[in-house]
This record gives sequence, structure tokens and C-alpha cells, in this order.
Amino acid sequence: MKIAISFILITIFQHTKIFTYNPTEKTQNVDYIPSSKELLFRGRNSLTFTSVEGEVLREILLTTDTIKNLNTLEVITLGNALYLINKSGGFVYQLENDRLIRIDNSYDHKSQMMSSIFRYENKIYKFGGYGFFDARNFFTFFDFQSNEWEVLEIEKQEVPIGSFDSKYFIFEDYFYKIGGKALDPYSRTKTYPLKDIWRFHLKEKKWEHILDFEYFKKLTYSKNDFLIGNKFYFENQDQLYAFNLVNKALEKVKNYPLLQKTIKDYSFFIENDHLFYFVGTFNDKTKITVNRYPIKGNLNFEQQITPGASITATKWIIGFILLSVIIFALKNRKRAKNDKLNFSKKHSIILKEHSINFKSKKINITTEEYQTLKLFQKSNHISINQIIDLFKSKEVSYSQKLRLKDKMISELDTKIKLLFNTDANQIEQLKNSKDNRIRLYNLNVPILEKR
Repeated sequence: MKIAISFILITIFQHTKIFTYNPTEKTQNVDYIPSSKELLFRGRNSLTFTSVEGEVLREILLTTDTIKNLNTLEVITLGNALYLINKSGGFVYQLENDRLIRIDNSYDHKSQMMSSIFRYENKIYKFGGYGFFDARNFFTFFDFQSNEWEVLEIEKQEVPIGSFDSKYFIFEDYFYKIGGKALDPYSRTKTYPLKDIWRFHLKEKKWEHILDFEYFKKLTYSKNDFLIGNKFYFENQDQLYAFNLVNKALEKVKNYPLLQKTIKDYSFFIENDHLFYFVGTFNDKTKITVNRYPIKGNLNFEQQITPGASITATKWIIGFILLSVIIFALKNRKRAKNDKLNFSKKHSIILKEHSINFKSKKINITTEEYQTLKLFQKSNHISINQIIDLFKSKEVSYSQKLRLKDKMISELDTKIKLLFNTDANQIEQLKNSKDNRIRLYNLNVPILEKR
């Protein structure tokens, strides 16, 4: 009991409140500027600079038409210059004489949403990002000569797949990325989690795949991540972990008291062997308290997890599960096939020019949907190109036709499911038996045409 009380008292007194910031408008973001050791509080239409101790140094009021939302920008400093970078496109603003001036010759293309934005050797970089049904796997950098974003050219090598919303940090001359999300190449509106770690040498321009680790699955970017020495700290499921860059092991940190205290939208920062963090005020949502927590003597780990040990310990479990799944699948494959056959025997689409019908039900369809069903009437399997040809009268690019095709197939499948009152997909995508690269669509029910 005495030990527990002592631990609670030590934990309380280790936290030091620095100051409480009471802004005139709600703070949308807080940034730490290492070069000047200042805090930048961003409101909707204002920038307020304070010292770490809480002294207000200057406040800048912005006109409402300058930027729609300061929270959509990432703060980057190069020397004494401060820049705000658009997270989704190419806008770059520079703070000059207490005014935000746009300096780029780009536009908000929205093709690098949730990209990794960072600085290295007096340059501003972006990696990855999502936009227009695609995920990027390359770097861009801002060229201050042309005031445009340029692609970083690298030699032919193994590279990570396109990703976004990854954890990332700079250590020595390396850019590290952990986890994040990628797009399903066959269903561009679906994402799946990544569990890999890659690093890129920014001088030599070479990628290196570090490892795949189940513990990193479903990890995404967080402002509460921080780097101390050769350890990268992050939270996952109410637990703090550290990834050791030297031995590539994951360390579970014990007795970390900040998990439920901090404002998750505001970044941590390290200064003078202390971890600084932000806490909201319960009675007044606009007030923000700045606190610090000593690093020395804390952040010790209670368990070390290595990828090899993790795989060895769970290999037999995975094998058993896979064997059980295979046996179960084999037993139910025949039953599912018979169920599917029985369903198709009892259900047929009555096709009319402007509708599909079943018994007393009627659902309207578009011209392209009618033409697609006519193709299915000739053959259960139709190719992607056959469907895209239906949009040849539309003056759009091939990639836009692909998106129109995906949208139309999804909507037509939904209509057929509604017609038969079933949750099972009636239009399925299959591989060509002769060429796995070719995708075909299959309709599971027959079509009867009625004029």
C-alpha cells in the first residue's frame, strides 16, 4: 500500500504545469519552433507566438480571406523563415512582416492528402499521400528557385508501395516510415493497413526495407509520437511503445502516465530533457495548459518484443488456425456452391429497357446498366474493356472511364441485391483462367428479356 501511494505521489510531482494559455478564439493547433524556442498557437484567423514559459511575444491577426482554415496547414521552419504548407496540395505560405504571403506557383490539386511533410537540409519535402483513387510512393520537394514542387528523381530500386497516413520521422540522414494505409489495386475506394518499416537515405537516395511486424499493423500518423535518441515512441491501444532503431526491437514502456491526459491534436516536443505536452481545461474548452514531464529516470521498458520471437511464438497457432480454416472451407465449399446454384435457379432478372424486374418488384436502371446486362445476357463473363466501351461517347480520360465503370458496377450490383432482397453480391470480379492479369465480371443469376 505504501509503495502504491509513493508511486502516485511521485507521478503527480513529476508533472510540472508551465502556464495556461487563454486565447481570444479557440486554438486549432499548437506548434513548437525549435530554432527560436517558441510556441505558435493557431486560431481560426490568428497566429500567437509565446515563449515556452508563457510570455506572449506577438500576435498576428489575419484577414478572413487569406486562408480558409489554418489547421489545414503544416508548419515548417528553415532557419529563421517560417512556412505553412498545404497538406493536400501545393500551396506554400511564408510569414513575412507579420503577413502570410503565398509564394508557390502551384494549386490545391488534392493528390497528396495525408502525406508525410518534413524538412531536411534547408528543403521542404513531401512523401506519399492519397488523391484521385491513387496513393503515391515518391518524394516531392519545393524548389525555391521556381517556387514549384518537383519530383525527387531516384535510381531504379525496390521501393515501398504507395501509402498515406503513415507514422514518420527523420533520424540522422534517414526518412523512416512505419505502417499507414494503402489502396486495394482492384477496388480503389478500399484501403488496407500496412505493417512494414522502410527508410530512405536522403543523401544517397536509396530505399531500404527494414522489416514487417504485426505490431505495426493499423498504425497511422499521430501528433503524439516523438523521437528521443535512437528510439521512436508511439501510442497504441492505451499503451506507449518505443521502436529501437539499433536492435530493431519493440519496447513496451511501463508506468507512462500521460496516455489519458493530453490533447491528441497537439504535437509533443522535447526541450531540456523534458517532454512537453498540452492539456485542455475542463470548465473552459478554449484554455490550454502547457505541462512538462521529465525524461530522465522515466520511459523505462518492461518488455522487449522482437519480430523473430513474435513469429516463433505464434507460428504453431497460425498453422493450427490455417488448417482449421482450410478444413472448414472445404466442408462448406460444396454447400455454398449448391446454395448459389439453387439461388440462381429460383431467381431470374426480367430485363426491360429501363428497369429490372422480379415478381412484383421493379427497379429503374440507366442506359449503361441496361447495356451491361445485355452483355451479361450474351455471356456470363464480360471484360473490363467491354464495359468501358459503353462510355466511349463521353469525352473523358481512360482513368475517369474506369471510375465511371466502378461506380456503375457497384450501383447495378446494389440494385440486383435489392431486387432479390439478398446481401450476397450478384456481380463478382474474377481472374481470367488463361491470363491472371485480366479481370472479368461474372453475373450469378440468369437474365430473361421482356419487351
